[in-house]
Amino acid sequence: MRQVIELDDIPPNLNTVINLAKRHWGAYYGQKKKWSKLIVDYCKLYKLQPMKTPIKVSLRNIYSTNRRRDPDNIILKNILDGLVEAGIIPDDSFKEIDSISILKPSVEKGVSKTFITLEELE
Repeated sequence: MRQVIELDDIPPNLNTVINLAKRHWGAYYGQKKKWSKLIVDYCKLYKLQPMKTPIKVSLRNIYSTNRRRDPDNIILKNILDGLVEAGIIPDDSFKEIDSISILKPSVEKGVSKTFITLEELE
């Protein structure tokens, strides 16, 4: 089975998360809860079904500007936590997730989107 979530936003990057955590642990926690809940809501919206694990996870962003971005600055923590919370996967450990891929982003003026693809291994 293959399932795709299309988010109308870009998750916070590592720099944003570090800056939030430096200000106050509550700021980081609030951001984490916001994104986990957003993933749960999108799973319901797209009627995603629980998956047989292990799975492959891939992420592709569409950015509204052509600013330089580092692939190692993209974090999936809140996304994976949301998938667990939504009951799509039982856990976000290596037992359940075989691989994670960050795909090269594209740029479309005025568009900020994230595509999360979940694929069961055959």
